[in-house]
Amino acid sequence: MPQRKWTPLVLLAIVAWFAAGCDNGEEKVRAVTISRGGEHTAKVVQAGKKQYVVVDDKQVGGKYDDVSGTVLSDTGGSTAFVARRGTEHFVVKDGQPVGPPQEFVAHTALSPAGKSVAYVARTGATTAVFKDDEKIYEAEAGADIGRPVFSPDGSNVAFTVSTNEGAFLFKNGKQIGRIYKPGAERMPTASEPIFTPDGGSVICVLWTQDGSFLIKDNVRLNLKYPSAGPVPIFGPDGELIYIGKDRNKMVLIRGETPISDPYDMIMPPIALSPNGTSIAFAAQSGKKCFIVKDNAVVSKKYDNAYSPVFSPDGRALAFVAREGLRSFVVRNGERASDEYRMIFNMEVSKDGRGIILRVLQGRNTVNYVTIPW
Repeated sequence: MPQRKWTPLVLLAIVAWFAAGCDNGEEKVRAVTISRGGEHTAKVVQAGKKQYVVVDDKQVGGKYDDVSGTVLSDTGGSTAFVARRGTEHFVVKDGQPVGPPQEFVAHTALSPAGKSVAYVARTGATTAVFKDDEKIYEAEAGADIGRPVFSPDGSNVAFTVSTNEGAFLFKNGKQIGRIYKPGAERMPTASEPIFTPDGGSVICVLWTQDGSFLIKDNVRLNLKYPSAGPVPIFGPDGELIYIGKDRNKMVLIRGETPISDPYDMIMPPIALSPNGTSIAFAAQSGKKCFIVKDNAVVSKKYDNAYSPVFSPDGRALAFVAREGLRSFVVRNGERASDEYRMIFNMEVSKDGRGIILRVLQGRNTVNYVTIPW
């Protein structure tokens, strides 16, 4: 059989075809974000060398060199993300660029109804906080600015700033007060703040060389059970629910009352059922971990157990368990998924009928898998 000879023109056409195929190759979902109520889903899609965002099966914005930090509003289906073209980073909200291009952008946040976006940006030696097109705060190099958080009605935005001079809490760009003055050992670290349900006050966790504390506005709360560190949540009645310390153990506290037995460790997040009547969390005693619901152990003991989540009707409780090198989902006491090298997180699907898992398969392949409730 005669050997095929390729002319230079044919070879050039093949190379061009192959390059086009690589650039417009098979599309792959790189990340999935689900709104808090589960009504809307945003996907970051890789198409060759470009990335774009799809919200509820509709592309939002253009194609970019990179997309990160995708967030969805609690209601309304508004979306925001950080896009990069070349060396320029910028925020895109509902398909439109917001504010000037920056050298670096992080910590995007949307108001609950999606009317405003806030983010942290760095250009040159300064780092700033923006709300929509307005710069509401600017700091010199070396300041650590946390993620902005909106109040329930979206009218206020709070964030923390840590420097060698202390930790500070800001609301709408104005300093509420210094919440900690450090010693010489290290810079304090403040958590992402949360607003009280009425939006009137801001609470955060402060980690210092002296321990961790809950801060409300600029006052350290004098708690019977000191905070063990993770960010608290609020119950439907507005009471603070947090992980506290009881001697050398951890307990779950609601208001000022322990609502769990003491454990060696309680791991966030704390899961609250949709109607607010049940609470679940992961705990550890000795070397084993398990799930506690309403102060009763409701699972076997595993090498690790984490990320409990309630179904939309509150009847089912699922979590991630690990035994040895394999992780899987347990739902109402029964194994409910295949085994994976790692399960990073779980989200309730858009229609509420399933759970979306971000999993590691093989050596380095990250996929999204949906399992039914």
